[in-house]
Amino acid sequence: MIGLKRDTVGLSAFSKEWKSLFEDEKALISNKIGSLVSDIQHVGSTSVEGLISKPIIDIAIGVKSFDVVEEAAKLLLVIGYEHLGTFGIEGRHFFIKESGDIRTHHLHMVLYKGELWNNYIMFRDWLRENPKDREQYAELKKTLAEKYKNNREKYTDEKSEFVRRILKKAENEKIRGEC
Repeated sequence: MIGLKRDTVGLSAFSKEWKSLFEDEKALISNKIGSLVSDIQHVGSTSVEGLISKPIIDIAIGVKSFDVVEEAAKLLLVIGYEHLGTFGIEGRHFFIKESGDIRTHHLHMVLYKGELWNNYIMFRDWLRENPKDREQYAELKKTLAEKYKNNREKYTDEKSEFVRRILKKAENEKIRGEC
C-alpha cells in the first residue's frame, strides 16, 4: 500500500511491494515519455531495502535537456501527474501523482548525469550498501516524523544535513576509489 495525505508525514516499514509498484509506474511512464528521457530510476527511501519510508514512490527521470519538459508534462498529465515546476529546487522539475488527497508518487525530472541526478543515485546506493548509515537515517526519520507529523516541508528540511553528510562521504569514497 502506498500514499499519504498531502502535507502529512507517516512512516511505513519497508515493503517488497514498492519495487514492483515502481516497475509498474516506470513502464507506464516509459510508454508515455520514454523517447524524451535518458533514464528512469527508483530513488528515495522506498528504493532502499529495509529502510522505513514515507510510502510514496520517488522516481528520478533523467533528461538531456529541459527542452522536453513542456511536452513531457502534457503527456504525464494524461497518466495522472501534475507538474509543480521546480518546487523550490533549481534544476529540477517536480511532478506529483495523487488519488484524491492521497499522494502516491513523486517524479523528479533532472538533467541526466547532472549534479541532482548523481546525488539521487549516490544517496540511494550509499544507503543500500552501508547498514550503519541506513539505521542512523531510519532513527532520524522516526524522530522527525514524530516531531513534524503535519509538516512535511519541515520534516524534509530537517533531514538535509544528514543527506549532505552522506553525499560527502559517498563522494570522498568515490574519489579514493579513483586513486
